Amino acid sequence: MAALFKPGVLTTDGKALLAKWQAGGTAPQITHAAIGSGSYTKTEDASTRTSLKAEKLRVGISSATADGDTLNLRFVFSNDNVTTGFSVTEVGVFAKDPDKGEVLYSISVSADESVADFFPAYSGNHSVSSIFDYYIKTSNAENVTILGGTGAFALADDMIQTQNRVNALEACGLVVVDGKLCVKYTKPTT
Repeated sequence: MAALFKPGVLTTDGKALLAKWQAGGTAPQITHAAIGSGSYTKTEDASTRTSLKAEKLRVGISSATADGDTLNLRFVFSNDNVTTGFSVTEVGVFAKDPDKGEVLYSISVSADESVADFFPAYSGNHSVSSIFDYYIKTSNAENVTILGGTGAFALADDMIQTQNRVNALEACGLVVVDGKLCVKYTKPTT
């Protein structure tokens, strides 16, 4: 049976940060995601959380795509540094608040912990990875920054898509050098 999570909710800190974003005082900046094994009652209000109850793993965002006012964040968790397996019962997305620093922006918790996915410890032979997609509404946000350089995994599909873009640019006589788009110059032969 597959794990079932309740819809993600904005935390109290997340709502305050959203108000700052909508007021135009700062641009949205999503920093990372985390999973944990905290236990929640069926009636517990997760929106009051400032952290996960039992955070186990933290990763950077592997990719982000926008569809209208919905941001799809994809992150990949690996068990390479997990010494004790755990049931995944909570997922959190963190963002940078200009006044408070990093805050738990949104959280989703297991709807039924008895069918939570088990994340195993690293066996020494084979790694296990799990891909999570997390959807966030971003209405009234012109720009959302996803922090890079976080050590997140790049998925093969994302790398293929990037290579296809590079190939298309090169076919048009363009190249990317140090993050800048340049025209490929070929010295004329005489």
